[in-house]
Amino acid sequence: MDEVTKSVEVPQCEPASAASGRLARSRLLTRICLPRKMKLSLPGLGVLVVETSFLGYEAALPWIRDSVRSCELIPLECGASSGALVVERGLALGLVNAVLGHPMPVVARCLSRIERGIFEGAIVALLSRLAFPPAIRLGAGEELGTDLPPFSVGIAVEMRGLAGQARLCGTSEFFERVWTTLGAAPEPGQVLATLRVELAQTRLLRSELDAVSVGDAIVFEKVAAVSPSESWPVQVRLGDIVAPARAYPDGAVCIEDSVAGESREGTETGVEESEASGACLSAELATAPIQASSSVEITAEIGSIPVRDGDRATLLRRLRAGSERTHRVHLRIDHSPWADGEILAIGDEFGVRVTRKLAG
Repeated sequence: MDEVTKSVEVPQCEPASAASGRLARSRLLTRICLPRKMKLSLPGLGVLVVETSFLGYEAALPWIRDSVRSCELIPLECGASSGALVVERGLALGLVNAVLGHPMPVVARCLSRIERGIFEGAIVALLSRLAFPPAIRLGAGEELGTDLPPFSVGIAVEMRGLAGQARLCGTSEFFERVWTTLGAAPEPGQVLATLRVELAQTRLLRSELDAVSVGDAIVFEKVAAVSPSESWPVQVRLGDIVAPARAYPDGAVCIEDSVAGESREGTETGVEESEASGACLSAELATAPIQASSSVEITAEIGSIPVRDGDRATLLRRLRAGSERTHRVHLRIDHSPWADGEILAIGDEFGVRVTRKLAG
């Protein structure tokens, strides 16, 4: 089939820096339900190694622009929401040749109509092995929609004699519908991921951190003190994927649809005020010159949330970090637990008094 040049309208999406909470929530769902690296075995293709990653808008844009010229595009539908799988033409042709038992291609070219049908069949089988729900259907035509989000999932595929790249794009509604309509896992109720609920971060010099003792207080500079009777702005983290949320006194955590710009300056905190003369790591410490090689990032974490197979849809509503919210927090350095503490107000800033240091 001769290649036909078509005009593709590039989606007018906001840059990744303006991503909404809904977009971050979709990323959380995607990372929970789509493992970073998988080995799959498909008839006619043998063993495939599939590795996934998140791409910002700028990284996905060249694929969108060049999709007709150098890629095969398969429109996807799930309910009323839309997506697209954009595959490097060399990878697409290689998959077809592997199914047919032909040598790997030397030059990438457009697929014929028959090859296109074989390729789509291979994609359906691959989506099934990746645990995508049957509700996903291949759309008609080869047009790229104009409502794609400012992120896509990068897919790297390796098999014997072949390697290539693909992009899975879709609206936030598309990804949410895909992941929440998955069938039951082989082990119903199994923990798919553990989300961390983070309240604040700060950086301190390592030499000063080593001098912290039980009873000392750490100031999280430029983080407002919190009130025990109000919801707290937090972020829910899974690896490097985060989503804005609010934590409520009853222990509920609600992932937000948009980034809250609420300012709480001047509010009554109602938590313990610390005079801590000499015992507090002062704000001057946080403003001292810090070199990356001699500083550490401390995270105040109020709890973690195991997400089980049947709980996917709760990411669209409320999670629970415990029976009720307390003023106790865990302090972590990088991914390692470092200390336990209790929240207090130091002036109008957020602080934590260290109550227990952990081994190591």
